[in-house]
Amino acid sequence: MRRLTTPRAISAGHADASAGTPHACAKAAPSIGLASGKRKTVLILAHPHDIHARAIAAEVGATFGGRPIILNTADYPRKWQLTAAIGNRTTSNWRLHSGHLTVRSHQVSGVWRRRTEPHRIHAAVEDRWARLFSLNEASAAFQGWLHSMGRLVVNPLGAEYVANRKLFQLLKAKEVGLDIPDTIVTSDAEEARQFLDRMNGTAIFKVLAGERRRLIETRRFRKSYFRKLAALRYAPLIFQELVEAEQDIRVTIVDEEVFSASIRPTTSKAQLDWRLDLTAKIEPHVLPARIESKLVDLLRSLGLRFGVLDVRLTPDGKYVFLEVNPSGQFLFCEIQGKLAISRAVAAALLRSTPPNSSRTTGRLV
Repeated sequence: MRRLTTPRAISAGHADASAGTPHACAKAAPSIGLASGKRKTVLILAHPHDIHARAIAAEVGATFGGRPIILNTADYPRKWQLTAAIGNRTTSNWRLHSGHLTVRSHQVSGVWRRRTEPHRIHAAVEDRWARLFSLNEASAAFQGWLHSMGRLVVNPLGAEYVANRKLFQLLKAKEVGLDIPDTIVTSDAEEARQFLDRMNGTAIFKVLAGERRRLIETRRFRKSYFRKLAALRYAPLIFQELVEAEQDIRVTIVDEEVFSASIRPTTSKAQLDWRLDLTAKIEPHVLPARIESKLVDLLRSLGLRFGVLDVRLTPDGKYVFLEVNPSGQFLFCEIQGKLAISRAVAAALLRSTPPNSSRTTGRLV
């Protein structure tokens, strides 16, 4: 399968992205993928087998009449070329090229940075340092290109980098008026011990970044762990008060459009982290307007167009913000909660002028 894929090449297992039936959650929609008789192009940066990427591609093509292209970043610069031009007397622009397929900047309405794979350097470059040099140059060019497109990218590269920091998320959540757990991030064993004593046995701990291909679940802090706190000098952790849950709420926001689902684990081992229960009950959930507004404010303050937020509804009716994932999973909530999230993402990518943006400011067009 070619890594710079056209709509029909990625349609296996989903609706054909250029013709056929769209995702089951999508209703009939206007053909916003057409502009002046020409199809708008959406670039999706992901592995070609990524199910979220394929779902969005199907919506862009089948529902809205656009032209989705899944672009595997691992194939740059080996299999596809990128050229960006900027000057005093010319219009800034860029071009992607692979074989017979060419995409120009004026054709693209949006870019979804779903999952980027490390660039792979051509095998002809054998010297170790030459390969490292080539990789650094490819990364600099690629990231500069993404930065140059500003809010056409979901999410803007700089905003997502900062928003992925859990401590910063919590500070911003507090600023917009959301309830948050008492929290400490530390590499100091004594500071951690004092915090845990104040929590009186009702605390959890989790990692700050984690690993992309491995689930490291949230755990309750137990007395037996006190003897291991000295290991914090090797790597910090985040400790928080334990927030009791009536329900866990998964909130997906796309350009200020809000989709919420409640998640009820069915096994005791998943009460702290519902990700451990593949049989959890998922249903649509209606957030209070004031909570919904504050969550939208949070994403706006983080500079994000898309985010998946974890919120906990306590037995006394309080909504407590836990964290936001700027590139989180949502298809399980879409399918089981019957929420048209993929359609909303596709529509966002087909808008030529994203919210809170300008067509002419600091962008390669």
